Amino acid sequence: MWESNRKIYFSISIITVLYLFSILYISYSSILSYIGFFSSVLLVVICFFLALEAILQSKINSTWYGLFIIIIYNVALMFVKLDTKSVYIFSQQIALLVYMSCLSIISIDERKLTQLYSFMYRFYIVFTVGLVFLILLKKQEELLSFFSGTLFKVYLTLVYFSFLNNRNIISKLLLAIIILLNIGERTSMIIIIAIFFLEKILFSLRSSKKLYYLIFWIIICVSIIFPYVYLWLYEHPMGITINQLVKEITGENFFSGRQVIWKYAFDLMKGKEFFGLGISNNILGESLGVSTHNLYLYLLLQGGYFLLAFFIFYLFSLWKQLFLYIENQKIRWTMAYFLGLLIFVDFELVLLVNNFVVSLYLWLPIGYGFLMINKKIQYYYTRKMLNR
Repeated sequence: MWESNRKIYFSISIITVLYLFSILYISYSSILSYIGFFSSVLLVVICFFLALEAILQSKINSTWYGLFIIIIYNVALMFVKLDTKSVYIFSQQIALLVYMSCLSIISIDERKLTQLYSFMYRFYIVFTVGLVFLILLKKQEELLSFFSGTLFKVYLTLVYFSFLNNRNIISKLLLAIIILLNIGERTSMIIIIAIFFLEKILFSLRSSKKLYYLIFWIIICVSIIFPYVYLWLYEHPMGITINQLVKEITGENFFSGRQVIWKYAFDLMKGKEFFGLGISNNILGESLGVSTHNLYLYLLLQGGYFLLAFFIFYLFSLWKQLFLYIENQKIRWTMAYFLGLLIFVDFELVLLVNNFVVSLYLWLPIGYGFLMINKKIQYYYTRKMLNR
């Protein structure tokens, strides 16, 4: 895993180009959508080839063991009710997890690491300028006639890359807040603010591994129980007061309508909490015409408590590996982004598909953090070999 980059078969420049083209998958044009789809699939395949040598040499980390458990469990679920939809959903989810798992063991040289960062930072500038231009002209809604609204969630990834250079962070944060408010991405705006403050919190926890682990479990636990609290609050007088207050301030309701979806999902889960309703279940879609808008609840519906536990184990295996580099601010931004995503998926499915390309983008900052870590480990082992 830590050898020189001489055996990497594809240049990182190909990956950056594929990232640019993959976003076309969100387009409503069928031709552009096909280009985006094949670009995103090729992106996953290339990442797998980059990690293949480490896999063949059994140089895999705990993240891969978590991946294998999820694959085995989902295959078992599919045999209970095998259909084309199960295979389709399974393929997308596993492709995303394989992609992230590959990024966790790939090592590239400093020049290519910088090249990837430079591409994403330039993309951030172009995307930001474009959105500001549309907002000033009050044309932001017209963009949605060409692209799905999930396109705006890509901005989370781009803001992360803008934070990495550690310059004008406050200005970038304020600009992101203004942009996200104007394009109707309230949840994304809250997550960006959370990421900013989580980085400060992680800095204060850098000397304690126990507290570092604890913050992960606190956020996971709060995120899992949040829908229950949300439903309770909706039916409580205090919830009515909060809703009226938020509506007066923002002009929008505090309760987004998710309470209807979540209550229906919980009712469906009764008696089937451990193994769920199957990978291909689309009861919410058939009944209400919507998704769960909550990844944790989505996994519960798919595979019950077991699948949710396996996925959390997978996430924690990633989280543990980052701690040794908590003194590095760039890695802390990755950690803060990671925690922000754990909160974000309380409202979206974006890590295990709503849109495959958006999921690829949202996993990338965590993967980039591992690319930085693996470069440091590669440098350490190279120095150690030279000193022998």
